[in-house]
Amino acid sequence: MNTNYRSLSKDDKNKVVSFVVKNYKNIPTKEIAEKFVVGINTIHRIARLNNLSRPNLQDFIINEIQNQILIGGILGDGNFKTNGKSSCYYRECHSVLEKDYLMWKNDQLKPMVTGNIVDIKARAQNQNNQVGFQTRNSPSFNKYKSMSIDNVIDNIDELGLLVWMLDDGWIHNSKIGFSMSYCVSGGSMTLEQKNKLKNRIYEVMAIEFNLVGKKSVDFRMYSRYNEKLLDYMLKYFDMSMDIMIKKFKTMHLKYKLGIRESPLL
Repeated sequence: MNTNYRSLSKDDKNKVVSFVVKNYKNIPTKEIAEKFVVGINTIHRIARLNNLSRPNLQDFIINEIQNQILIGGILGDGNFKTNGKSSCYYRECHSVLEKDYLMWKNDQLKPMVTGNIVDIKARAQNQNNQVGFQTRNSPSFNKYKSMSIDNVIDNIDELGLLVWMLDDGWIHNSKIGFSMSYCVSGGSMTLEQKNKLKNRIYEVMAIEFNLVGKKSVDFRMYSRYNEKLLDYMLKYFDMSMDIMIKKFKTMHLKYKLGIRESPLL
């Protein structure tokens, strides 16, 4: 591992310097160091040599849409990372096949984000490239970083639930007939937390999910609620968005054609 500025080749050194000059104000030092596999002191040294400084940490006024995107992201594909003693930032990445969806999140979280989404190359040949974004470093995010899953469930609302469902959900097609239902991964939640979240979904959206699998691992919605879930999704997400096409195209087509699920399913 390169941990010293002088140990870099001339070409690598120029790449690091160029990146630091362009991104030092917006991207945490540790993340830049990890990106180029160098020591944190290397990045600090480059910053000093180029007279770079960071603005004071900014507090943000987080509106309810942004609040629900962040809360939904805790259950879904996002996470908060500590940076310094008194602040943290939010980051998230998705397959490049869900780029529209990530751009929507990035746009909704302005001016807290560091810029446009960035491309991330796949680590393996059988994986898709990814896209990602992150917010600026701020003490405003500390409350989210310290949220327990139970606290998240208590505070999650309609949009936050939909974000979680899009992040971690998929369509389950029945082997019998043309029936389909929506499933969502339960992740590392305890059974008690899953039941609590299941009740929260019904409280907020009047949609019933069941826990499925040998260990009640995942959530599966009763198919009689398909149209209702689709209506909720379309309140916030256009049907032309890549993730909506990926996860709801067939369901949307069925309801345009007037095909309905059995009320017993």
